[in-house]
Amino acid sequence: MITNILDQQGREQSGWELIQQETPIEVLATTPGGWIQFRDPITRQCLNAINGVALTKGTCDLKNRESLFVLIPSTTGAVQIQSVNSKTCVIDQDNTDHFYLVVVLLISRTHNK
Repeated sequence: MITNILDQQGREQSGWELIQQETPIEVLATTPGGWIQFRDPITRQCLNAINGVALTKGTCDLKNRESLFVLIPSTTGAVQIQSVNSKTCVIDQDNTDHFYLVVVLLISRTHNK
């Protein structure tokens, strides 16, 4: 579990910063939002998807791509967070504050005009 510093009411004192990263043009064609990193503003560490099975704080090094994610919009206004490196998505475990990675089948609809 990744823990953040809490205040006296149990709320996080600092959240994650979303850092936009340079994204190849061919990626922008399918993911207009591009690549992002989630960075802890206190430790300066980034969220990492390790081998597509675990989430942890770690290096923000762009070479290994474990800290790169894309936000996939939905029709409800929510987004799916997908690891660039492993293509797995972040999901929360019901009734807990735990998050984990799973393979999610994303179905794209195209409309003929």
